Amino acid sequence: MKTLFSNITLLDHDGTTTPNAYLLVDGKIIKEISQVPPAVTPDRIIDGSGKVLMPAFYNLHTHAAMTLFRGYGEDLPLSRWLHERIFPAEDRLYDEAVYVASLVACAEMLRGGIASFSDMYFFCDQTANAVAQTGMKANISRAISCFDPDMTAERDVRFAQAKALHRTYHNACDGRIYCYTGSMPLGFGVCRAAGIAFAFALIRNAERTAGVYTAPRKDSRRVLSRDRCFSS
Repeated sequence: MKTLFSNITLLDHDGTTTPNAYLLVDGKIIKEISQVPPAVTPDRIIDGSGKVLMPAFYNLHTHAAMTLFRGYGEDLPLSRWLHERIFPAEDRLYDEAVYVASLVACAEMLRGGIASFSDMYFFCDQTANAVAQTGMKANISRAISCFDPDMTAERDVRFAQAKALHRTYHNACDGRIYCYTGSMPLGFGVCRAAGIAFAFALIRNAERTAGVYTAPRKDSRRVLSRDRCFSS
C-alpha cells in the first residue's frame, strides 16, 4: 500500500527542516522524498498542512509493566520505595498483569511518538507479546538481581528464564524484538557481586549480549573489559 504525506514539514534527524514536502511510503519503506508530488498514484493521501513529520523517539530505559505501580509510594526515598513498596508488590506479579500493563505502556509510548524501547523486567515473554501486538520495536531483558552470594547461574530459575526468552523471542517479529540478558550486581546497593558471575555465565553459555547495570564503582571496570558485555 502506497501512502503519500503531502504539504508536510519534514524534520530530519540532524534538525534540518524541509517545508511543503512530499513523502511517499510503500508498505514499510520510504520510497521518495521531494518537494513536488511524485509521479505515482498513491492508495492514500494524508494532508500534512500545518504538521511536522519526524523520526520516531526511542525510550532507552524502561520497566514497561511498572505502569501498574504509578503513584505507589512515590513520597518515599528511593531505598524505602524499593524495599517497602516495589519489591513486595513485584513479588505478587503474574503473567497477565505484566501483559496488560505492558500494553498500557506501549499505548502511552506510541501516543508520544516512541517507536522502540529498551526494557528490563520480569515475565518478559508477556512484554514481548505486547510488543508483537502493537507493532513496536523493543530490546527486552530478563533482569537478574542477585541477593544470594552463593547462588549460581545453573541453580537460578531466572537464568533459565533468560535463556528461554532469548531462544523464543530474539529477532522475532521480523527483527522487531531483540533480547539480551541484564544483571544488576551493584546497582543501588541492593545486589551482591555474585551477579557479575551471572553476566559472565551468560556470555560463556551462548552467543548473546549481556548487560550489566552497575553503580559507578572501581570494580565495575572488570565487567566492561569483557567481550559482548556492556554497562549502563
